[in-house]
Amino acid sequence: MTTSNLAPAPALVTPDLPAWAVPASPDADLSVVGIDKGGTLYIYGDTPATPGPRVPALSGVLIDVTTVKLGKNSRFGPRDYLDFYLAAPIPNTRVLLRLPCGLSPNLHTGIPQMPWAVRSLLSALTTLDLQETAIKLQTTRGNQDATFFRVIPYTPDGHELPEVRAESIGGGRDDLEIAVNRLLSLLGRPPLFTSPHDQ
Repeated sequence: MTTSNLAPAPALVTPDLPAWAVPASPDADLSVVGIDKGGTLYIYGDTPATPGPRVPALSGVLIDVTTVKLGKNSRFGPRDYLDFYLAAPIPNTRVLLRLPCGLSPNLHTGIPQMPWAVRSLLSALTTLDLQETAIKLQTTRGNQDATFFRVIPYTPDGHELPEVRAESIGGGRDDLEIAVNRLLSLLGRPPLFTSPHDQ
């Protein structure tokens, strides 16, 4: 066979993304998605009083996780959020899933805990090979009005696999730091938190 009979080489794709995921340039559009008190995902609007459209699910490849303090709260100050950056299967689109991760007293025990949505999402994500796996994220309501995340991995050719089943992480700040550092390690990134508990 001569080289003239060979098919052209496929376009290069970032090595840590599945073939169907299109890597986004640094100036790509960024859609910020939040979660409301009812557990519904929505795109941020111009102001908190005017949220954008609801989103039934998010799909993409997790590329980074970080924390941020935002907003003003007269009683407690700025709120803590956990930001999950995803490369979407749409050219030059990135998604930032922003979840509140501050501790709030449990209604029954009074013990401060992170929201179940964050706890369930972190737990499921740390069971996957994130550099090789695209995911779909959906919310679901549990008992006592708690919201949880469903994490559904995709095969390399884009077919859904069974939902990840994992016990949620603990509700304390140490649990958050350990899980985030583990997630970053799975992504090949340095730890975000430095403490004796980040092993």
